[in-house]
Amino acid sequence: MRHHSLPRLACLTALALAACAPPPAATTGTAADEQAIRDVTTKYAAAFNNRDAKALAALVAEDYEDVDPTGKHTQGRSAVESGAAPMWAQLPKDLKMTAGTTYVKWLDATHAIAGGTYQMAGTPAGMPNHGAWMAVAVKKDSTWLVASSIGADAPPDMPAPDARKPKGETKAKPKSKGKP
Repeated sequence: MRHHSLPRLACLTALALAACAPPPAATTGTAADEQAIRDVTTKYAAAFNNRDAKALAALVAEDYEDVDPTGKHTQGRSAVESGAAPMWAQLPKDLKMTAGTTYVKWLDATHAIAGGTYQMAGTPAGMPNHGAWMAVAVKKDSTWLVASSIGADAPPDMPAPDARKPKGETKAKPKSKGKP
């Protein structure tokens, strides 16, 4: 009889231990968390358009890092704030940004990857006017911040195939090997 109660005791012990274990960590944020991440994009564009370095820096974590398309490495919230004025000094005064979030991919309840696109109005000829971005978002003290990001300008549009060849141009005729 003792042999039959041993499996039952093992099963009850396993259930008791499982009941004592902490609940599994949430693997996604809430709908409000996702909206807060999407709102960071809107706030970033507004801070950029208002040339507000403090508001821009407030959107990033203290230990923020990025590498821009030129290879410049920025570390820390203070570097974002101090780097904003020199950036804006090189840009046209009427340059305005709009941006949107295309996706939010959850890593866990306090970390996500987000990506989207941006457009620039008021760009001079030859300056890129749109592109894409990706960022790691982190929730610190109930606030969503950007921990790291990268942006890339879209390449210039290619001309239509028939626009590449001047009108009236034909293929060159091969030279004959015989005498004229």
